Amino acid sequence: MIAQELTRQVAYSLLTDGEVIPFEEAPDGFQLFDSIFKDRKFNVGGPQDRISTLYSLKNGERIQALDVGRMENIFWFDPQEVHGGDRATWGPFPEGKYIRSSLYNYLGSAQYWSPLVNSGMIENRSYSDWTKIDWKNVFRPSFRKSIGEYDAGVPAVWSAGFTHRWHIQKMRHISSKKDPKTWLPRYLLLNRKNDPTGGGYFGKKLFDYGSQHFEDEALENFYTYAQRAFHRKLAPVFRQNPEMTIAVEPNHENEIVSGTDSIGDYNPGNLQGF
Repeated sequence: MIAQELTRQVAYSLLTDGEVIPFEEAPDGFQLFDSIFKDRKFNVGGPQDRISTLYSLKNGERIQALDVGRMENIFWFDPQEVHGGDRATWGPFPEGKYIRSSLYNYLGSAQYWSPLVNSGMIENRSYSDWTKIDWKNVFRPSFRKSIGEYDAGVPAVWSAGFTHRWHIQKMRHISSKKDPKTWLPRYLLLNRKNDPTGGGYFGKKLFDYGSQHFEDEALENFYTYAQRAFHRKLAPVFRQNPEMTIAVEPNHENEIVSGTDSIGDYNPGNLQGF
């Protein structure tokens, strides 16, 4: 815990009997913050009009100034070569001062990683139950390659998200559960006619729409626990090389669509809550 005199370039550590922490090299008006990095105790930062500079201090001396808002002011793109079987027709994208190439590291839907999904037994389960994940085998080879190349020099967006699009085969044990009172699907999204709806492309049914009734504890854990475990694994790696992460996408198309007759999540639990 730090106490700082804003009118003087000095701070005190309250956990070490008032140890004086000088930071004369910091600009006027800047404040001291704890650092998670082992090679320094503190960072110094303050308000600026156009850029956001973070100074790292070691032994009271300013050793580096970083523009931490630089990455946010760059337009990152990862043009897809093929989507839905159709090959892209655009030409090359030249890089510039504010336009750079990046990667979109989609790691699949994290909601399928937990072994509980295969059993369908998702009620009243602990965080430990949900996250007994075989991390070595949960990712495809291309996903493992993305993780292994984290420091390769091309920044990436990390997407270990959840989605309301439920894979029909992977989710059969959960989507088949019925509400004991209404005998309607307990976890699938329903339309106004109380029918579960499915979706897809090109005339094919590829997925069901899962409910996003987050007041249901099992559903909330299903959508969030596996991706939380992954983000906790990513955090130490990010701290070592934060410039390699552009953004983290925790969800995929977080909208509710229940067919041509209605838009909205008419799960029995949502209706009761309404």
